[in-house]
Parts: sequence; structure tokens; C-alpha cells
Amino acid sequence: MQHPPRTGEIVPAVAPTGRRSHLIDFEHYRELYARSIRDPEGFWAEQAESLSWFFKWVNVLDSSFPEGDVGWFSGGRLNVSFNCVDRHLATRSVLHRVEDRTIQMQGATLSGSHTAHHIGA
Repeated sequence: MQHPPRTGEIVPAVAPTGRRSHLIDFEHYRELYARSIRDPEGFWAEQAESLSWFFKWVNVLDSSFPEGDVGWFSGGRLNVSFNCVDRHLATRSVLHRVEDRTIQMQGATLSGSHTAHHIGA
């Protein structure tokens, strides 16, 4: 396989990523999708529980489709950076590969605490 992959090329997940995936297979994806259509509020409330919220939402969905006014998770407050990086620092590596020839750290894996120290978290 060339890097970057050609348009339309299927790139298999590497083993560690595949094991941590929330999707088991394509059939599982179809089941989740069908549920998201059948019961959007229940489905997305369940998905949102996996995030860290500073304030939990009051309503999952507030909608007025005729006026084109749709709101998700009203009253809720979260921090995307916290959910993507900070809450994982103690248990995961957050930077898997560094290719900076000026500091010669090719192929390094930095721990979450090391990264937090360097980004001032």
C-alpha cells in the first residue's frame, strides 16, 4: 500500500485500533444506524453518556422542523478538548508518532503524562 492511500482504496484498521473499536462489524453498524433513525433521542442520549459533561443536558432534542430550528443536548455543557485529550491522559498514549528530523524523535510514543507536561495541561 502506498502512502497516502489512493482515492477509494480500502485501508484496514491496525490491530490495536480494531480491538478498541465500538463497532464489531458492518452488521453491528447497520443495527446502530437503524436504532438512531427509529429512536434518535434514546440513541443519542445513550451515546452522549460516554462523554464527560460539565453540565448534563436537559433535553436531548429540541426541534421545530417547520421553522428549521433544531437543537441537540440543550442545557448541556462539555469541553471537546477535554473529551478528546485530557480525560485519556492517565491511561493512554495520545501521540503515537513524531517525525521531526530537527529533534530526531522518529517513531516515538509519548505517554499521556509526558504530553500533558509539554502542552501545559
